[in-house]
Amino acid sequence: MESQPPSAAPRTSPTPAQQHVSSTSSAWNVNAWHWEERPQTLFAKERIPQLLTDLRVDFEGGYCKISRVDTVEGDATINIRKQKKMVNYELNVTCSWEGEMKVGEDTKKAFGKVRLPYVCEDVEDGQYNIEITCDGSEPHQQALRQKMEGVRPAVLAKLADFVAELASR
Repeated sequence: MESQPPSAAPRTSPTPAQQHVSSTSSAWNVNAWHWEERPQTLFAKERIPQLLTDLRVDFEGGYCKISRVDTVEGDATINIRKQKKMVNYELNVTCSWEGEMKVGEDTKKAFGKVRLPYVCEDVEDGQYNIEITCDGSEPHQQALRQKMEGVRPAVLAKLADFVAELASR
């Protein structure tokens, strides 16, 4: 009788080691006992722009919104040891914002940056520092920067969503 090469052998049920693999362990790390690090930086760099871009504050006579996420720098990882999952992230996020408002008969625009210099698991209650700056000092530009402050709760909520998604990976 001729034997089949291993690649052509029919699949059988999972081995006992494969059956023990859970969401917190891999095939080689049975029962998640040994140190395992799973890089998540790429996920962070893809997901944060999806969550923050187009966050908007509308007000009578105008709006402000995050137009794009310029950079997401830093690292995000999931570490597993002794069946415990540790989610670690330290990120620096920079976004661009734009806004416009009616001033008399004219529509005035302003542009600026939203910086989150330290998005990290060490920050208590996810109350990350958010710096909002404006590219000009005209009264309408500063008024729009002040209106942009209204985006803070939405940014913090979206970052909480990101942390929950990261932890569930």
